Amino acid sequence: MKAPILALALLFPLLAQAALPVGKPLSPLTLEGEAGGLVTGGPWKSESLKGKIVLLFYVDPDEKGSNKEIEVALGALPQGPEVVSVAIINLGATWLPNSVIASKLEESQKEHPRTTYVKDLNKTLVKAWGAGDDTYMVSLIGPDQTVLYSYDGTMGQPQINEMIGKLKEAVLALTGKPIDSLGK
Repeated sequence: MKAPILALALLFPLLAQAALPVGKPLSPLTLEGEAGGLVTGGPWKSESLKGKIVLLFYVDPDEKGSNKEIEVALGALPQGPEVVSVAIINLGATWLPNSVIASKLEESQKEHPRTTYVKDLNKTLVKAWGAGDDTYMVSLIGPDQTVLYSYDGTMGQPQINEMIGKLKEAVLALTGKPIDSLGK
């Protein structure tokens, strides 16, 4: 009986570490060529997001529907150039053929032009940043590329409220204005 409990105790810290470390800056990262890149073509560089507040979604395609509530909540907020959305698809985490996912990503990019869609073919974010694998991770990254909030898995209302609160704080800190003034 003690062995399964010990195994769970040893495994739990690994599961808890799948979200990005809050308060820590992200190391520069480039996805290009064999590693992935923009759905529209070309490399994606995390440093291109400096100076912006970033809503970062790192998604296993098999988990794509697990965080609709946060997607809807964030989509309802005013938008402006200060806040950008990046959806990085962890293609290495699924059994689905990359060609099928790639065509769906191209459609999604057309439907949501304000979101940048990126392919991660080899779990680069898992290896470089410690992002969750085989899951749906949602993170808020500050203009200096410091992680302000990160959650790995399906978000409940408390986590959604916390993330939106952090987003509002970040917008106010960056612009000196409340989030409601974005896009005006």
